[in-house]
Amino acid sequence: MNFRDKKLSFGIVYIGIIVLFSLLGLYFNLANFIYSLFDSDSISIIFYLSLILGLTTILDFISSKNLNNYKDHSKTLIFFFKSNNF
Repeated sequence: MNFRDKKLSFGIVYIGIIVLFSLLGLYFNLANFIYSLFDSDSISIIFYLSLILGLTTILDFISSKNLNNYKDHSKTLIFFFKSNNF
């Protein structure tokens, strides 16, 4: 498998995992559960965004380590790009 196909396959699997987590969150009504835990909109939103960023950051580290050279996958760079998404 050449490099372009490998990156495309990882991208498709990565998006599939994110969609799967989102569908499970909708099916089990995760937003209502989180809101009932904290009873505050702002704390619930911060917790929910932290949960999403935590799950996707782990996947970013794994895919970056498998796809890029040692010099190209730094944790600081991944955190920088993640913080600019929101």
